[in-house]
Amino acid sequence: MLKRVTKVTSLLVAAASIVSIVPVMAADIKKFDAKEGTIYNAIVKGGGKAIIDGEINGEDEAIYYVAGGKYTKLDNASPGDEINDIVEDKYLKMNDGDYYIDLTNGEKTEKYIDQNIKDDRAEALRKK
Repeated sequence: MLKRVTKVTSLLVAAASIVSIVPVMAADIKKFDAKEGTIYNAIVKGGGKAIIDGEINGEDEAIYYVAGGKYTKLDNASPGDEINDIVEDKYLKMNDGDYYIDLTNGEKTEKYIDQNIKDDRAEALRKK
């Protein structure tokens, strides 16, 4: 009889510890302002970063960069173009590398960012 009581007690303690952890994890979730609109294409990266191609709040179709809950319209990115990836957390790769958008200032560049990054890493590796 004593063994059953200790098993039930240990199960209750385990359940209580799990329940006490859940509210702490739920408090860490960041909330964003709700926007209405139509999304045609989007990618989401870790750390609360996203790229959205669509119409938001009845404005014209555009590409938006979302970071930290702030929506930034990228004027130099052409809506409807294929969004590929965010490179080095700084550049947005469009149309399989036809052009890149610098996310810090929104400027369009046609440099081969991927190749430049690979070359820089290879050079740094050779130096070591």
